[in-house]
Amino acid sequence: MSALAKEKKTQVIESHKSHAEALARIAELEKVFDDQRNQNKTLELLSQELGDDCKWLLTRSLPLLVDRLVGSEELAKYMFELGGAANNSGRKDDYAEGKAFVKEGTLDEKFELFKEDCAANYAAKLHEFGFLEFGILKAIEKLARRGVTVETLRKVLEGGDARIGGAGPSQ
Repeated sequence: MSALAKEKKTQVIESHKSHAEALARIAELEKVFDDQRNQNKTLELLSQELGDDCKWLLTRSLPLLVDRLVGSEELAKYMFELGGAANNSGRKDDYAEGKAFVKEGTLDEKFELFKEDCAANYAAKLHEFGFLEFGILKAIEKLARRGVTVETLRKVLEGGDARIGGAGPSQ
């Protein structure tokens, strides 16, 4: 066999090796491409779920939360007490005004509202509103610290399982 034939044979062998290496690299890149495509599909699904969750949070959770707060025992109790304090304050002022016009000799101490500072009670109730705590908000904070999903929050607010997290009276 001549030197030229040996050189050609060596080139053919090296060419086959290069070809085999190229095919292996192509297969490796195709696998990476397939893995990346699958990961992209997963991310697209996750992105869609997150979008749906965000949409639900904005369109449904806030109205549901407001409904819970408006219908809560805490707010009802506060509003009842605020109304009572305002009513008593007004009644006391009306009584004092009427007393000035009608001097019937009734002692102030016999009138129950003269025993309390109605204006101060009313002011205290107005101040208390700034610190009013709602059980449903405490429950949501508790759930958030646990890292719950939007699905769990959805169940809590939509009534699926209102007792998750100890939602309290405003659940």
